Amino acid sequence: MPPTSKLNLRLPVDLKEQAEALAQHMGLSLNALCVMALRSQVPYLSRTYRPPPVVPAGLQAPTAPPSSAPAVSRREHVPRVALNAPCPCGSGQKYKRCHGAPGVR
Repeated sequence: MPPTSKLNLRLPVDLKEQAEALAQHMGLSLNALCVMALRSQVPYLSRTYRPPPVVPAGLQAPTAPPSSAPAVSRREHVPRVALNAPCPCGSGQKYKRCHGAPGVR
């Protein structure tokens, strides 16, 4: 028998009542029914959601090899504009008087 660990599970009242009725009908304890349900659902959910691999206690998680490609940022890189430089919008005004003014973006 594989080693076990304790789990404190809180169920909604209606689900607990249904599970207890089913467990009694099947001649199982509520714990055994929960184990059966988890054993049947975890493989399906693992394929669907692909959790990270489980690393045994005491071992270090494998690290991914360093990637040669630079990290891609989702934010577009916009060069900073000096306050006294012309505004990049083409208005001819200084940046601080055009788009650099407080409250204007």
